[in-house]
Amino acid sequence: MNDLLAEIRAYDPYTAQHGDRVAQYAVAIGRAIGLPPEQVEDVRWAALLHDIGKLWVPVPILQKPGPLDAAESVVMRGHAGFGAEILRRRGLTTWAHLVGQHHERIDGQGYPVGCAGHAIHLHTRIISVADVYDAMTSDRVYRRSLGHVEAERELRRVAGTQLDAEVVGTFLDLRARQLARRHHAAEARHA
Repeated sequence: MNDLLAEIRAYDPYTAQHGDRVAQYAVAIGRAIGLPPEQVEDVRWAALLHDIGKLWVPVPILQKPGPLDAAESVVMRGHAGFGAEILRRRGLTTWAHLVGQHHERIDGQGYPVGCAGHAIHLHTRIISVADVYDAMTSDRVYRRSLGHVEAERELRRVAGTQLDAEVVGTFLDLRARQLARRHHAAEARHA
């Protein structure tokens, strides 16, 4: 797997860094939900590799500073299926399934298939929350970060339509506890 990660890092360092952050968030959510360690490990690897299909997306599209046109959008949207195919060819069928679903939506309006609700694997629903949050809180070539407060507000807004509401709730609870710990640590340093 490390060869795949190295390939992503060489092709597009932003995508690799994004995958690292998505994996950190997804692992935390998986543990908080109570997934067994081997399933948390599956979530971690699928999160690290969720955008591997972007290896098939030309760099000018991947790094375009403005909106994509219709043809470019079709190519970009193909990355979920491309990623699943890359992993399937290596015999990594569990991760291929998770990667292939990472742009599906709870309301069935996602892609590439239009799966809805629990037809989307729980591990993918975890990765999707982590992916959306990191995308919103990171500077992108086409827009600046929304910031954590606005991103959390947006997660609440799309919970139950785009994203799994329970997974969003778990993630927001984790964020609140993390912020509380930081606040208490800062108070202790100033006491």
